[in-house]
Amino acid sequence: MSFSGVFAKILRIVQSERMEIDTIHEQDVLSQDNEPTPSVLSKYRLAGHFCSTAIRSVLQQCLPGANCRDLCVVGDEAILSQVFSAFFK
Repeated sequence: MSFSGVFAKILRIVQSERMEIDTIHEQDVLSQDNEPTPSVLSKYRLAGHFCSTAIRSVLQQCLPGANCRDLCVVGDEAILSQVFSAFFK
């Protein structure tokens, strides 16, 4: 069997297993009470604020010649600093 044939067979196996996992997970989620509470919604809003602030920080550093890794570090540090200040006082 050629490499492409083996790769295609592996891909089919992975996709079929992923479908089974997704179906099981979807059934678990649908069977649970998923009404958003005010507490959960406020945490989503806070996470969105953290992301917006981090994106602004990264965009300020996006200059010609900027290193992609350094931009990732700027974004990570922005998010982590906000999380620590919000949850670990």
